[in-house]
Amino acid sequence: MRIYLFKMIATCVLVCLVLTAVGCGWLSDADRIVVARMKDGVIRREDLKRTLREMLPEERPFIKSRGDLLRVLEQMIDKQIKNKLAEQLKQEGKIQVPRELAAQRFDAMYPKYITMIQNAEKLGISEGDRSSLEQEREMRIDKVEKDMLGEYAVMYRLKEEMDSGKLTVTDEELQKEYELRKQDLLHFERVKFEGILFPVDQPDASALAAQVQQRMAKGESPSNIVAEFAATGKGIPISSVLDNDPRKAERYGAFWQQASGAKVGDVVGPIFIRGWERASQNAAGETVSEPIPDSFLVCKILESAPPTPKTFEQAKEDLKPIILYAKLIKKLREENQVEIYEKKLPDPAAYGGSGPKSIFDQQNMPQ
Repeated sequence: MRIYLFKMIATCVLVCLVLTAVGCGWLSDADRIVVARMKDGVIRREDLKRTLREMLPEERPFIKSRGDLLRVLEQMIDKQIKNKLAEQLKQEGKIQVPRELAAQRFDAMYPKYITMIQNAEKLGISEGDRSSLEQEREMRIDKVEKDMLGEYAVMYRLKEEMDSGKLTVTDEELQKEYELRKQDLLHFERVKFEGILFPVDQPDASALAAQVQQRMAKGESPSNIVAEFAATGKGIPISSVLDNDPRKAERYGAFWQQASGAKVGDVVGPIFIRGWERASQNAAGETVSEPIPDSFLVCKILESAPPTPKTFEQAKEDLKPIILYAKLIKKLREENQVEIYEKKLPDPAAYGGSGPKSIFDQQNMPQ
């Protein structure tokens, strides 16, 4: 009886091991399913899964449909095509991205990194954590640099195609695009303001900015306040007109978070600003741009105009680049013999909020 029972147990264990091995094979086979094909190779489900896993937190989409997976796949394909084109044009000496430019863009997008690195001692950040922040910043700048190079490559190729007459836009195409987008085709919200900047390297910058905000809010003339602090050298006068252009959100986003919808007479600030510039005249009388130091801005709104719809004629110049860009991407896909097998994409239910996180998902790191 014992021998028989032992044989039964051994048989069950063996069957379980076989089923487990077969099951692992099934999982492996599923991951190996080809979801897209290109001239230089194929993209499998496992590649799509890895791309989602390695995305930065702010890039990773919420997957709830096959359409979401399709967009990720198309982005993967387009990025590969752009990188390939960029490498070719870079080797030919036709495009380049200065490292400093990529760093400036990254710091404008994520100012907390450079702020924490530069003020590590004041913030009580250890040398080890500061070094980790520096390494992560450099890694993320690498990514920005590569992405910028890809876009430069597309713009270079687009200019070539347009100059040769191979890519054009018809009025019919413009009208069709206008009908699809006209709700979003607006003259940007605009404000004119007068105010003062307090460079953050001043020990009392934040306190001074708060005081000025209170004085302006009580109705004191901005011009008088600006003149007062400019005379002591503690503040930098600023008077400008800004459009709420989403394309410039990296630089002016913080300003518009407070200024959007503001009325004449409203006080805006204090706001931390970085990467701003202002026009000035050099010794030859020429108008040049000079950088504004990182500062706290306080200002009063002098004029305000809400966004207004654009007519078809007004929107044409906005629509042309959109259509031409889409045409070029389509052409590049054709040149790279891209085939997408949408029906072979995995079940989107497998990509929930509990999915794998990227290496940058750390609670102690700034986002």
